Amino acid sequence: MNQYKFFWVFFITISIVVISMNIYKKYFKKLESYKDYLYRAVKYEMLFQGEKAISILKKALFELKDISNYERYAILIELGNLYYKRKFYSEANIYYKEALKIILDEEFYYDKSLINILNSFIFADEKQNAMSLYENLIKRQSYDIKFSKIKKFSKLIYR
Repeated sequence: MNQYKFFWVFFITISIVVISMNIYKKYFKKLESYKDYLYRAVKYEMLFQGEKAISILKKALFELKDISNYERYAILIELGNLYYKRKFYSEANIYYKEALKIILDEEFYYDKSLINILNSFIFADEKQNAMSLYENLIKRQSYDIKFSKIKKFSKLIYR
């Protein structure tokens, strides 16, 4: 009977240590890389603390000087998506436009965030931006067939 008690005490102690370490890494560890900032922001968003997630990503843009264009793009898209989820389309578009400046001249593959960007432009009544992006994305079907998903927006944009 005593060995079972020891087992449970040991199990609970190890569980508390593991949980404490995870909480520390997710919410208190010093943020150093763009992945740290992005990961922390996603965790706050999952806890319905979107404003905190937004402030962390803005801090990343300000503090991280030596990040690649791809990393800057990822942060900007995530910021746009956070505003988009809250239906703040004009704010989302600010970050989406900055992200698009980074990648539109590059070859890139389809991403679900592109749907959010098109919707955000439409909802914010930025039809010209929506048309321009739509035309750019449709041409990309030649190397990624998933861009054909964008075709459904033609009726919304060109009406």
